[in-house]
Amino acid sequence: MKEKHRNVIIAPGKGMGNFISMIGCFQTIAKKNNQKITILTKASTSAKMYIIKQSFCNEVIYFEENKRGIFNVFYNLKIFFKLVFFLKNHKIENLYVLHPSKKYVLSALFARVKNIYAPGYRFQNCLLPNKNKYYKSFFSKALDPLIESQELLKKIFDISHLEKGLLTNTINYQKKYIGICISCSGYERQWGVENYFKVISYLILKGYKKFIILSGKDQEKLEDKIISNIKKKFNHIEIVKTSKKKINFINEKLNEVFLYVGNDTGIMHLSLAHGIRSIVIHGDCPPQHYSSMIYAVDNKNKIRSKTAIKKINFAQVKIAIDKVLKLERWPSG
Repeated sequence: MKEKHRNVIIAPGKGMGNFISMIGCFQTIAKKNNQKITILTKASTSAKMYIIKQSFCNEVIYFEENKRGIFNVFYNLKIFFKLVFFLKNHKIENLYVLHPSKKYVLSALFARVKNIYAPGYRFQNCLLPNKNKYYKSFFSKALDPLIESQELLKKIFDISHLEKGLLTNTINYQKKYIGICISCSGYERQWGVENYFKVISYLILKGYKKFIILSGKDQEKLEDKIISNIKKKFNHIEIVKTSKKKINFINEKLNEVFLYVGNDTGIMHLSLAHGIRSIVIHGDCPPQHYSSMIYAVDNKNKIRSKTAIKKINFAQVKIAIDKVLKLERWPSG
């Protein structure tokens, strides 16, 4: 017997950050169809760690990722037909492809899915009726991946705004930590120990005593160095480490965070999904503005490179911190 997944979303994204920024899209689809959704995505989004318990989500399914290179052609074909088989073997009423790749639309056509919606970028445009796509023609100029998905849903559902994209929970957590994010995808994208030390020291002098270092396994030594330097100078400071923790632990602890300061990374997007005011230090990627909770700190020349974050100094971040601290009365004990 075929399993029923009435409303399915394919949202592979470019990683965790891109996926999380689309939570408002997922919520909108669930609300407008008045049914929970099933999400197909890549394991690199870690979606099962933070989405599966949300009221709008029925199931998260990871599919295998393609491999690059001509020697992987047969492997990639196998992955393609596995997706076709999945789509064909389930009673899907509506499939929302929140990605510009033609292969996801093709797999749905092979599987004879009734209603297929996608941005309609390039070759997708030739495969979909006008009412099911956003872009008007093959030659339409591409928008940011998030914006094109948002515009697609606005057209489909005839709405002007999407859901806010905030995660919900039933527990009333005490907001007591400031999150300092040092996680990044490469050393050259790192802002530097001295800068993080200055940020934490400044916040301590402002009266804040509880911090959580948001990091990954590659930042363990950096995390230890920052904590060691802070504890040499300040007493009675609580600092939580996360370099050896999984994303579900970080997701849970973010419920206790009221301010985020740090890199533009997947954890930043997760903090925004928790409704946390986020001071984001940018480097190789331009600032995003999909949330009013983003306070971007960019290098003055706005030149994009892997080392661009090094052009940002503590004084710039301090200005953003002072601005945000004036907005609300934060816990300082």
